[in-house]
Amino acid sequence: MSARLQQYRMLWQAAHAHIHPRAQTVLWSAIVILTVAMAPLMGAVYGVLAGLGWALCTPAGLLLFDWTFAFVPGALGVNTPANAQLVPAMRTRLVELVLLVWLAAVGLLAAGLQLIPETPHLVLPFAMAGTLGAAMLVAGVGAGVVLVLPFFFSFLSDEWQEWLRDAAAQPGVVPLLAVAMVLLAVPAVRSLFPRGGERHWAMREHLALWSGGSGGSAWWEGTRRYSVRRFRARHGTRRHTPGALLLRALGPDLFYLMVSTTLGVALAFAAITWHLRGTLIAQETVPTMVMIGAVMLCFLFPAAAVPFWLARTRGEQALVRLAPVSPVDPARFNTLLARTMLRQGLAVWAWCSAVSLLLALASGAGGIELVWQACLCCVTLPALALVLRDHARAPRWGMVFYGLAALGLSLIGPILAVFGAKWLGWPVWSIATPIALVLTATLVQRRWRRMCSAPMAFPAGRLE
Repeated sequence: MSARLQQYRMLWQAAHAHIHPRAQTVLWSAIVILTVAMAPLMGAVYGVLAGLGWALCTPAGLLLFDWTFAFVPGALGVNTPANAQLVPAMRTRLVELVLLVWLAAVGLLAAGLQLIPETPHLVLPFAMAGTLGAAMLVAGVGAGVVLVLPFFFSFLSDEWQEWLRDAAAQPGVVPLLAVAMVLLAVPAVRSLFPRGGERHWAMREHLALWSGGSGGSAWWEGTRRYSVRRFRARHGTRRHTPGALLLRALGPDLFYLMVSTTLGVALAFAAITWHLRGTLIAQETVPTMVMIGAVMLCFLFPAAAVPFWLARTRGEQALVRLAPVSPVDPARFNTLLARTMLRQGLAVWAWCSAVSLLLALASGAGGIELVWQACLCCVTLPALALVLRDHARAPRWGMVFYGLAALGLSLIGPILAVFGAKWLGWPVWSIATPIALVLTATLVQRRWRRMCSAPMAFPAGRLE
C-alpha cells in the first residue's frame, strides 16, 4: 500500500472515530443489511434490473448520508494545527479524500439510477447539490444555502414543476448538470478546509456549536437578553419551583424555543397554502398530510438532542445557584429533573401536534385526514423517552445520531403496523398508534428507573 493510500485510510478512520468509536461499524453494517434486504425485494417486485439498481443505490445513498453528517464533520474536527504537524500535507489529503468519497458515492448512485426504470431525472442533481450544501452549512459556509434550495421543489407551482421535469428529460441535460456539480464541488470542498487564520477558528467555533461542543453554551448564553427567559426565571424563583429552576441549566426554555420554531414553520406553510389554495389538498391529499406531519420533526430532533445539550451546558454553576432549593439526595434530584424534563417534553409535543393539526385543518383536510394527522403525531411519542438517561455520563453519540434514534423509534410503530394491517385487515394508523403508545410507556418506565438510580445528574456529562 502506498504512502498516500495509508494516509487516506488513517484520515478516514480518524474522521469517523472523531464522531463515534463505532461509527464505521454502524456504517458498513447498515450498508450490508439494507442492501441485502432491499435488492432482492425490489428485484422481485420490479424486475432484475431494478434489483441491481437498488443494490447500487442503497450503499450509495448510505455513503452519501455518512459523508454529509459523519465523515465531513469528523474531518473538520480532525483538521487542527496540531494534527497538521503530525500528518504532512494533511489539509491537502483531507480535501482529496473528501472529494474522492463523494465522487465514488455519486458515481455509484448514477449507475444505479440508470438501471431503475422510470426514475425521475432530477434525483441525481438534487442528491449532489443537497449533500454539498448540507456539508457546507455544517461547516459554517453560508453559500451552502444556495445548494439546498432544490429541496423546495415541491413547493413550486405545478407549471414550474412540469417545466423543470421536461427540461431535465431533454438529452444531455442531466449529464451537463452532473458535470457542473462536480466542477462546483472542488471549490466547495476546499472552502470546508481553510488554511488557517481567523476564518479557520470561526469555522471551528461554528462546528462546536453545531455538534454541541463548548460553543453551545456560548450560544445559549447569547440568548440571555430575551425577556421571556428572564420572566421565566423570576417566575420560578418567586414560586419556589425547583424543577423550573433546574431547567435553567439548559439555557432558554425548550418549550418557548419550539414555540418560535414551529410558529415560523406554520406561518411559512400557511403562506404557501394560501398561494396554492385549491390544488394542494384536492389533488395530493396524502403527500400534503405527510408534508404537514414534518412539523413533528420540530419535536423529534430537539427532544433527542436534549441529553446532548445538557451535557454541554454549565451545570456546575447552575447547581450552585440552585443549591438552596435542590434536593441533596441523588435519587430525589434525578427524579425531580426527570419529572420536569418529561413534563417539558410533553408540552413541546402537544404544541407541535396542535400546530400540525391546525395546519391540516386550515389546508382543507377532512375528518379522515385529521385522524391520520393525529395518529402521525402519536407515533412520534417514543422519542420522548430519550430525554431520560444517566445524564452524569457523557453521551457517546453526536446530535445527528440522537436525532436518527428518535426518528427510528418513531418508525417502529408504522413498520410493525404494515405487517399487522396485512394480517388483520385494519388500517395502518389504527395499529401503529397503540403500538407507539405501548412502546412509549415501556421505554419511559425503563429509562425512568435507570435515571433515578444513576449518580447525580449535575454536573452533567462528567463521567465517561
